[in-house]
Amino acid sequence: MTKKLEVPKESGKDHIHTIVKTALGEVPLAGGALAELFSAIIESPFQRRKKEWMENVVDAINELKEKGFSPDNLRDNEQFISAVFYASHLAMKTHQQEKIDALRNAIINVAEGVEPDEALQQIFLNYIDQFTLLHIKLLRFALERNVPDTIYMGSLKSILSSMHPELATKESLVDLVWKELYTGGLVTHETLIGGLSKDGLRQKLTTEMGDRFVKFIKKR
Repeated sequence: MTKKLEVPKESGKDHIHTIVKTALGEVPLAGGALAELFSAIIESPFQRRKKEWMENVVDAINELKEKGFSPDNLRDNEQFISAVFYASHLAMKTHQQEKIDALRNAIINVAEGVEPDEALQQIFLNYIDQFTLLHIKLLRFALERNVPDTIYMGSLKSILSSMHPELATKESLVDLVWKELYTGGLVTHETLIGGLSKDGLRQKLTTEMGDRFVKFIKKR
């Protein structure tokens, strides 16, 4: 189920920025100048995010132009325009660079027709918003992982711990996130626990939907 699109609201930091600017503006005689100086040096977090995202969009458009897309091609591509607007709202809600990169890659991939189904485009954009970085990390692990030649049998959890030692102490969280990926139809195995052969440990664990989502957010 897709989430209702919500216009991003100002954060507490934005309100503080506004309060300080207003207070400076009330200083007798020099108030206006002080307020403008403050705004010039201390930028609103919301405005900063918007500016940084717009730079990402311009960069994406330039990349598409280098690949042969003309401005007219992009202007007339309604799926691309809708994806840019939708991704822009989502970009305002996160500070995590990996999510910003995923949104940027997604709008490029929409223009290139990587995922032609418009319903899935919106679902996948919502996944970027809803998923944590751990969801994305585990999904990429499910798609492809490095298994040493010296290992002939073991569990997926042990391979995950060897690849991402920082997750060794987050077993409950990893299990919860993996379960969500399984329930969402993105991975084929319900759990990371259980002995598997060398071939089993190397086997792709993503579903077709999981494959399509990873492809949708991947830089080509």
